[in-house]
This record gives sequence, structure tokens and C-alpha cells, in this order.
Amino acid sequence: MSNETRKTSSLVDAELNEERQCAVCKMPMQPMHRNQANSRLPWREAGIDFNCANCQTQIYVANSNSVSLIVGTAIAIITIIGYFLTDGLLDFILNSPTDSLVSVLLSFLAMGIIYVAWRFAWRKIKRGAELIEVRIKNPLVNRKPGINMLNLSMTVGLLPWLIAISFGYINDQYKILEGQMIWLMLPVVILPVLLGKKLGSTKMNVFLAAMFWFFIGWVIIWIVS
Repeated sequence: MSNETRKTSSLVDAELNEERQCAVCKMPMQPMHRNQANSRLPWREAGIDFNCANCQTQIYVANSNSVSLIVGTAIAIITIIGYFLTDGLLDFILNSPTDSLVSVLLSFLAMGIIYVAWRFAWRKIKRGAELIEVRIKNPLVNRKPGINMLNLSMTVGLLPWLIAISFGYINDQYKILEGQMIWLMLPVVILPVLLGKKLGSTKMNVFLAAMFWFFIGWVIIWIVS
């Protein structure tokens, strides 16, 4: 993104003490300020600008939420495209020349939508690869000991689905709640997301992890069905 579409803000909490190794001179890089897309959307790209006092190298490192969302969006779009193509859309496009003019026009429209979606997904993949490369080349040098944030978020993000599946099985056996009353369990199901920060992660990290597991489950069901 260009500088005109981004804005900076002050560092907070642990960000003030975060250091990364410079890929050029291998010396510690100090955080300068937050750098995020100039948007109010909760899924906007955001990260931190770092500066190396030794060689004056400056880099932008996106946070894990942004990287996960960018890569996840690309994977989801490509999967959806693949699903529709294998579920009859490809046959429709190939056979449309032998059908009516309307079918031909619809096939061109479908190809246009697929092309735009593919280009969007490809840009997301390239952007995600760039951000991941920067994080790898400039690793954290003062990481605190403890459970890896990604592993923790992925584990907690699995809890809503385990709760939903477990209660669904129990309710199917004992008929505790009937009909629309089943929605009374929704607060319990999303509780791990709401308690993300207290469990050592963040609400956004846990939510993204939960969406990742949902996506994986959907793909598995699609493949085996």
C-alpha cells in the first residue's frame, strides 16, 4: 500500500519493548510506531515500523492477525472458485456455446467474475508472502518464554466448535432443548472468543482461529460428501 493510504499511531503496552533482528546487519531493530491501513474496518492491515540504529534500515512488519487474514482470504476465495468449477460451473461454461445466447452471456459473466476473484486472491497471496518473508528475515529477538501465541490461539479457537459438537450430541441424545431454544446455547459456544484476552490470546486471534477451523471442517465435509 502507498503511504497515502496508511496512518501511524503510538505504540502501546508490549509493543514498546518489541525488538527484531535486522536482516542487513543482524543488530536489534527498535519499534518506531504503529502503521495501519487508513480504514475503520476491523480487518484492516496493521503492523509496526522498525528502525535499525546501526545501518538505518527501516521495515514494516505486519501483525499476525493481518497475515492470517490475508492468507486465509486468498485460500477461501480459491477454494470457493474450485468448488463452483467442480460442481458444474465448468461444464456450463464449456457447453454454453451449444446452448442459447443467454447461456453464452452468462458464461462470459461467470468467467469475468472468476477472473476478478482469482486476480484478487493472487494479489492477496503475493501480499501475504511478502509480509511472511519480512517476519522471517527479521525475527523477534526478545520473545518472552511461554506458550506460542499462534498455538494458543489455534487451541482456544477450536473450543467453540468442540462445545457446539459436544452439546449437539448430548442434546440429540437427551432432547434438553427443542427447536429455536437451541440458540440459547450460543453465548456458551462463543464464550472462548469473548474470553480470548483473559485466556492469554486476543479476541481477534481466537475469532480468526475459529474461522480457520470452520473453513477446514467445511473443506473436509465438501471433499468426503
